[in-house]
Amino acid sequence: MPVLGVHPGLISRLVDDRGFAPEEASDLMQAGIDVAAEYASDGRAVALKSGRPHYDVSDAVWEASNDVIRHACERAAETGVALQLHTEATEDLTDVADWAEAAGLPPERVVKHYASGELDGVTKSVMCEKDFLETAVEVGEPFLMETDFVDDADRPGAVMGPKTVPRRVRWLQERGHDDAVRVAHVETPEAVYGIDTVGTLDE
Repeated sequence: MPVLGVHPGLISRLVDDRGFAPEEASDLMQAGIDVAAEYASDGRAVALKSGRPHYDVSDAVWEASNDVIRHACERAAETGVALQLHTEATEDLTDVADWAEAAGLPPERVVKHYASGELDGVTKSVMCEKDFLETAVEVGEPFLMETDFVDDADRPGAVMGPKTVPRRVRWLQERGHDDAVRVAHVETPEAVYGIDTVGTLDE
């Protein structure tokens, strides 16, 4: 099942390359979120995708991007799916957690993609760097694991190859962290996305 939405970097293309005002770009991106939510409401997606730029932008673009996130929180709450975020590197997304709660979306169903081992406010999807994983295990909070793999023939293995997650799972198990592996691959996917990863093994 996919995650559907609008990549936050689109706002820069609209504003910088096509001459949109930040508010106009935000409106168009929110309309894209609405389309994604239609698919999600039909059961064809487990989450919506939104976020804000991970690079320097004007205050107007930043605020317009935050408006898109707020809208995505509302639509995820309405459709009963999770929300995945692409954001700046940070260990504090309590602002987004507040917006999610205000919209009726449990903050634990908001996921920061490309996270380090520690994050306040929402659920972290931890990049499979060993030091990030060690921190996530030590912190003891719910987390997911990812590689941000890019399937680009011109950049083989871009970011981290898809086999990195199973290799890191074995690495964690060798260190006695079976409980953390269960959290990352059974408990958190169930709590965030409503996915029974154990049950699907028999399908």
